[in-house]
Amino acid sequence: MPERLFFAKGPRINRTHHLSLSEPSSTFYKEKLLFRDYLRSHAAAAEEYRGLKEELADRYAANRALYTEGKKAFVERILALAEAET
Repeated sequence: MPERLFFAKGPRINRTHHLSLSEPSSTFYKEKLLFRDYLRSHAAAAEEYRGLKEELADRYAANRALYTEGKKAFVERILALAEAET
């Protein structure tokens, strides 16, 4: 995975832990903090994200790739809003 080291515990079909490591100067790291900070300061967006994650977890419980893809548009929208505020 670009800009990060990724570690997982457990069999591919039933992973129990996910860990990503990256350099603080990487785009990956900066975007994660920007996204986190935006949700911390915008309760409505955080609640929307919570609802989306629950819906996707129910729909794609056995398919992590589709679960992740389902969040993509939301994450991109929030990053754009967060960048506009900085």
